[in-house]
Amino acid sequence: MKRCFKIFNTLIILLICASLLSCQKNNSSPLSPFQKDANLNEVGVFPVCKEKITLTIGIENGGNLIEDYKSNALTKYLEEKMNANLEFMFFDEGEADKSIKLMMSAGGKNLPDIVIGDNVDDFDVIAYAQKGLIIPLNNYYENSSYYLKKIIDKEKGFLDLITMSDGNIYTIPRYTKILQNEFGVKLWIYKPFLDRLGLDMPKTTDEFYEVLEKIKNGDPNENGTRDEIPFIGTGAGNANGYLFADFIMSAFVYADAEDYYMYPENGEIKFACTDIRWKEGLKYLNKLCAQNLLSPASFITTADQFKSIIDKKDVIAGSFISMGPYFSDENKSRYSEYKVVEPLIGPGGEQNPICWATKPRSRFFITKNCKYPEAAFRLGDIMCDEEVAIMNRWGVEGKDWEKAGENDTGVASDEGYPALIVPKLEWGVRQNSHWQGKGPGYRDYNIGLGVAVTESNPMDYEIARSSLAYKKLMPEEYIVKLVYDAGEYDEVARISGEIMSYVNSATVDFVTGAKDIDANWDKFVSDLNSLGAERLKEIMQNAYDRTLLK
Repeated sequence: MKRCFKIFNTLIILLICASLLSCQKNNSSPLSPFQKDANLNEVGVFPVCKEKITLTIGIENGGNLIEDYKSNALTKYLEEKMNANLEFMFFDEGEADKSIKLMMSAGGKNLPDIVIGDNVDDFDVIAYAQKGLIIPLNNYYENSSYYLKKIIDKEKGFLDLITMSDGNIYTIPRYTKILQNEFGVKLWIYKPFLDRLGLDMPKTTDEFYEVLEKIKNGDPNENGTRDEIPFIGTGAGNANGYLFADFIMSAFVYADAEDYYMYPENGEIKFACTDIRWKEGLKYLNKLCAQNLLSPASFITTADQFKSIIDKKDVIAGSFISMGPYFSDENKSRYSEYKVVEPLIGPGGEQNPICWATKPRSRFFITKNCKYPEAAFRLGDIMCDEEVAIMNRWGVEGKDWEKAGENDTGVASDEGYPALIVPKLEWGVRQNSHWQGKGPGYRDYNIGLGVAVTESNPMDYEIARSSLAYKKLMPEEYIVKLVYDAGEYDEVARISGEIMSYVNSATVDFVTGAKDIDANWDKFVSDLNSLGAERLKEIMQNAYDRTLLK
């Protein structure tokens, strides 16, 4: 009953947002002339405020990882830099964006001055803006930015990526360029298994099949039992699809669920799922599943179950898809024993890493209720200072991290990225030094690739090295972000939701053998077209063309 109630609430919210878009599509207010707040010092002079003010911030409560926002070291730093008192309104952990939606749909009366979301999508940004619940920031970007101006000058196309279709900017984004996150869909294999079986790292889908077959039959964990799982993934809780399947499919045709399996080629948007190569990829996955080389439980395995499987006393997981696995202290040696396999080469010569391209993510909004909007903007601007973004990830310099010295080796030193940061505070533990990266911010690639190798991050070198290798295989053409016209958002949301749901369901049926691929392929393609695949492709093509013209 509780689950049904949540689903009902979500549907109501979506209907409200859709109504806002359809009824107010062309009602964007013209920008008021800029009037500088007399209480603020000149841009670049700190503290920002001459007389102390109070700003309220709506933000996720931090769960067990943040001791206390009010006494947090980052909060104290920002308050001093602003000459402001920061008060907080807390959203439940993992519920920030949903809570923001509910407050917006209720008319925004109780909104704080600033809301910080996890990743509010453009569809919602447009809906909130057209209702007048969040304010446009164009004037502040032009007249009040200091650190943001440095980003704009440095990053070509940055403004295009955060400007909505009505010409306004409503957000101060988080734009942290982390190569390791961009290539988070990686194939890991247990190297000792290969050594015991006399096998090399697989390079092709055929070689991978042979490796899995020998892991299944060769008892490489040497416990006298055929308990090895050659290949396993996680499926439960993945919003976009099944990443273990997408990795394999990308050896046949580029398969990225983040863009609804659409991709550009020579300027033309194409749909992977109706390509005959998609069918061949499904047949390969079905062969793995039918021969118990791919665990069919992968489609329903949760993240916690997955951790338990790869952390068993006797190693049973031969290979899996992950950004980077976690092992208990008892099994720490596995951090050096699992190695990344490069994207597999398919029968047609395809070799595609999946790239979640870094893009500005909507994080920080100033609401209609804010009495000091320019000061609020200046707070977001300060958070985009790269040094503040470092603090928001690693904590206080000298206490939680230190600058790297000559003898420190970075995770990508051999690729030309010198060590910059020696972390002391472990990520994911309870602390009171930062906001767990919440809010806006900016970091360039060299920061994430400049983390020094320490005992607390034994796998970071492998993750960074393999990410650089994956990057070299990227096609020249790929989607970073598409900005749709106001009238297109509702249509994209509806069609893509139906298509992704159908593709995910069909993938399970085809791979597990519940449905015969050959017998049902034509119907699969026909159903996708009936759901609006061609229309979605047309809308994305128009948005992609507009992007190329900028």
